[in-house]
Amino acid sequence: MDIRVEEGTLRIHFRVNEDRTVEMVNFSCLPSSEDMPCLTEREESGFGVPFRPRQFLAVQVTGECAGGFHAGKHDTGSVSAQWRYRCHTLADNEQGRLLTLSLEAPNGLAAEYYLQTYRGLSIVRTWTTLTSHAREDLGIEYVSSFMYEGIGKNRTSPSLDHLEFHIPHNGWSSEAQWQKADAVDLGLSHLPYLGYSLPEKGNSRFHYGSTDSWSTSEYLPIALVRDPESGEVFFGQIDHSGAWEI
Repeated sequence: MDIRVEEGTLRIHFRVNEDRTVEMVNFSCLPSSEDMPCLTEREESGFGVPFRPRQFLAVQVTGECAGGFHAGKHDTGSVSAQWRYRCHTLADNEQGRLLTLSLEAPNGLAAEYYLQTYRGLSIVRTWTTLTSHAREDLGIEYVSSFMYEGIGKNRTSPSLDHLEFHIPHNGWSSEAQWQKADAVDLGLSHLPYLGYSLPEKGNSRFHYGSTDSWSTSEYLPIALVRDPESGEVFFGQIDHSGAWEI
């Protein structure tokens, strides 16, 4: 089953697989952008790579094992690949359209994933409500605000070396000091779509955030990535008063 939301020039596609796993397979303003295929079980460079859905809602529960953990990076949170589709609604409202996607996990956690569009604009706002139906308390270590595994998928070159990352450094009396770097500058050289060197086995990552009482003391909670080959620009902002990470 497919769930499709379109607003302005933006097209958003979710795919519900036969096992009820859900994937965001397209999030693009390019008319030529195609849905990403399923990541089926396969072998790459002599290594077996199991099937996993492309996560769009990452959640890590305290005490549970992450689906893939390499150095400081969670490839999947403990619940991220276990969400199963329950139902969804797509309703018009004053702003545009609101998609509500209801999910459940085997550990008793349930999620309501909300995606709000704005009439005539190619932007969305997403947020999630978690509810526990487990017999014991569940500790939540992180919940993603927005995830999409297709940034750079519309380029023809085999790696993401020349993606442009615009980084919003910030500080007292030195606000909004934007700096541009590509993947090579950030130590992500020759990063293919499915991982670094070995598919989905990479240790490398680039991240920034805040864990102190001043949420913008070093960086603004903003992300901007530009693909000079396809012309796509992905821009996002986290609305949160506590710790955050991009």
